[in-house]
Amino acid sequence: MNITAALHRAVHKFEGGTVGLADLMKISVSSLLHKVDPRYRGAHCSPDEFAEICTFTGDMTPLYALCARLRHQAIPLDLPEGTPCANELAKAMKEASDVFMRASKALEDGKVTENELRATEREVLEAIGAMTHLAKSLRQLHESQRPAV
Repeated sequence: MNITAALHRAVHKFEGGTVGLADLMKISVSSLLHKVDPRYRGAHCSPDEFAEICTFTGDMTPLYALCARLRHQAIPLDLPEGTPCANELAKAMKEASDVFMRASKALEDGKVTENELRATEREVLEAIGAMTHLAKSLRQLHESQRPAV
């Protein structure tokens, strides 16, 4: 999907209307509409405006369109900061991402060198450690919530 088209659709589907969204973003309706109009090449969303559109509309389609274009993936982390285990979850996600980035880099030329293999194996072990820590934290949280016997 085209990124600008995804932004356009998110803006026009916003329940508060384009006027309401523009007010939230503190820009004029005209500017907002120009920034997301695929036929209007003169205006563009800044990265912050892009994020505001996704945040205020709750529509992540523009983000997914951007990720698809860059051949990446976005994974929602619905836990608010400070939620038990949020840090462990974020660390596990980062480490898993590092594994895929390292393996992808190693596979670029169709060969895997000894150094690439060792680096990837190191990333895998770090990911396993982070995921084990996450599982332990979840277990502790679960146990702390059980009624006393």
